[in-house]
Parts: sequence; structure tokens; C-alpha cells
Amino acid sequence: MLDDSEKSRLADAWIALQKAEMHSELYKSHFWVFDKVLDLAETSPLECWDVVMKIFMKEPDDELLAIMAACPLEDLLGAHGEQIISLVEEAAQKYPRFREMLSGVWQISISDEIWRRLQIAIATGKR
Repeated sequence: MLDDSEKSRLADAWIALQKAEMHSELYKSHFWVFDKVLDLAETSPLECWDVVMKIFMKEPDDELLAIMAACPLEDLLGAHGEQIISLVEEAAQKYPRFREMLSGVWQISISDEIWRRLQIAIATGKR
């Protein structure tokens, strides 16, 4: 189980990885966080959700939000949509920018019911 400081460290490392030039030393030294966050999306959905929200609360730019929509959010919703959709809906209701980010999620492995709820959250910010 990750404590709050470890989740913050993951969020900071994830942002650093995404901003680093591919194949740079910074990128290489931070690539571990990609695997870690992907693993959390598959095995620890609530911890992954906490990391996603820590990243989001740092007010990343549009490019980082688009990346976050694709991974980890898309993976998280595909693997554990039933468990986290209410959290996603709450965040969409509270933060218009979160709704914008959600529009970058693709259905791929997300169930039709979770996808329907996601589309409502994106369009209206409501459940």
C-alpha cells in the first residue's frame, strides 16, 4: 500500500517522464514510473486513482492531460471501470478541465455501460 508521499512522488515522476525528451537520460531514469502506474491501473485501482488526481491537481498542460487520458485513465477505466466510475463522475462534476481531459479517453476496453456513464459525465458533468 502506497502512502501519500509515495503517491506524490509517483505523480511528480510521471510528469517528469512525460516532459522529458525521449531517450534522454531524464527519460531513461524515469521510465520506471510508466510501468509502475500501469501496474497500479491493473492491480490497485484506488491507488492509481489517487496518483491520477495528484497529477491532475498539479494543473498539467493540455498535452499532459491528453497523455493521462490515454494512460493511465483509459487503462484504469478498462480494467476497473465499475469500481472507479463514481469517482470519475465526481471529478468531472467538480472540475470542468477534468471533463476536457476525459474527452481524450477512447473506449477500447471500457464496457458499454461505463462508456455511457463517462460520456454523460463529459457532456454534463453529472452522473
